[in-house]
Amino acid sequence: MRILLTNHKLDVRGGSELYLRDLAAALRRRGHHPMAYSPFLGRAAEDVRECAVPVVRDLSLLDDPPDLIHGQHHLPTVEALLHFPGVPAVFFCHGWLPWQEMPPRFSRIVRYVAVDALRRERLITEEGIPPEMVEVVPNFVDLERFRPRPQPLPGRAKRALVFDNHAVPGDGFHHLAVTACEERGIEVESLGVQTGRFLDRPEDILAEYDIVFARGRAAMEAMAVGCAVVMCGAEGLGPMVTRATVEGLAAANFGMAALDHAPRIDLIRDRLDQYDPVDAAAVQVWIRAHAGLEAAVDRIEKVYADVIAGWSGQAAVAASTEAAELAAYLHLVQTLVIPQATREAQGHSELDIGRRVSAARAEIGVLRERLDAALEASTASASLAGKSTGRVESLQADLELLRSSRAVRLQTWLRAHPILAGSYRLLVGGSLPKGDREM
Repeated sequence: MRILLTNHKLDVRGGSELYLRDLAAALRRRGHHPMAYSPFLGRAAEDVRECAVPVVRDLSLLDDPPDLIHGQHHLPTVEALLHFPGVPAVFFCHGWLPWQEMPPRFSRIVRYVAVDALRRERLITEEGIPPEMVEVVPNFVDLERFRPRPQPLPGRAKRALVFDNHAVPGDGFHHLAVTACEERGIEVESLGVQTGRFLDRPEDILAEYDIVFARGRAAMEAMAVGCAVVMCGAEGLGPMVTRATVEGLAAANFGMAALDHAPRIDLIRDRLDQYDPVDAAAVQVWIRAHAGLEAAVDRIEKVYADVIAGWSGQAAVAASTEAAELAAYLHLVQTLVIPQATREAQGHSELDIGRRVSAARAEIGVLRERLDAALEASTASASLAGKSTGRVESLQADLELLRSSRAVRLQTWLRAHPILAGSYRLLVGGSLPKGDREM
């Protein structure tokens, strides 16, 4: 099958971008011909290309139409539908809130896929998609990349990681997680876009941490490695994932629906107190048995095949029908999408300003503490220097006094006259000072 996968952006590595990359790579390994389209390309697009999957920002570069459009995000999905008339599509919904996840309504979108029950609820209840057109295919982990840690978790947690693209150091849940861990002597590090530390291969370092604060895909990757996971994100705080809760949390995609508390320091302490290496190992076993990439691709591949087989016998959608559907879609874009996108951009701007102010205040506080410490050290050094100067001056006075004494003047004169020095020793029955014996 020739599969065209769309995404709003392929610039930075996020959830849908990594989903597309892993799925495209798996499809290619199975002999299909995936290709990706996004108007905004960057590092994530390079990741896809490294999997030997072509990526374009202009659909006119694709000479042959695909057999199926795998749509992620409505704008590029609709663009692909209009560019390739007669090609059926499947729309994948990855988010509950983002405006990009609004499902378009076109006759050629014959199946909708949600990654969990909450997204399915959005498609059916809020968007009016018929239930029989919606399937749930949960998110997955590439188990070949995220291998089990070589050693079991220690009895007491020593290192923790805040693993989230939206975590801002010194702010929100990140600050609380760091504070709670430091109280227990747990070293904390961060990984994510906002932290300034983002790795191409997080699988190379996850095994170095005992506890990981994460949600969604990042949480699943940490569990697959064998870390104990506290569900946490910008939306709120969830539980420590245990063997008793992992199945229910998986049904919620380890996402927003499970983050049911506002982050509080006492709740995070409680999660840390639940650290259990044996239970975390049991969670790892469940994840690796039920959340692997290949099982998910089996289901997605079947959805593709069913859609193509069912579509081949249908007549082409009338141009007038598609024109009416396009008009309805543009109406939604104008009345719902643009206002929501504007509000979201404004909210992000205000939130970013607030975070910058908080970060600046935190940095000023640290600098003030360092300045106070430097001033205190400087004062102590000045006092010590004064005492040392007085001691040196005292020793110099004693030395001058000693040099002026008759005994020293006599010894100095005798050093200049070796013969007389021998006579001096015979007379006094002694010797010159020890330091003078080499003369």
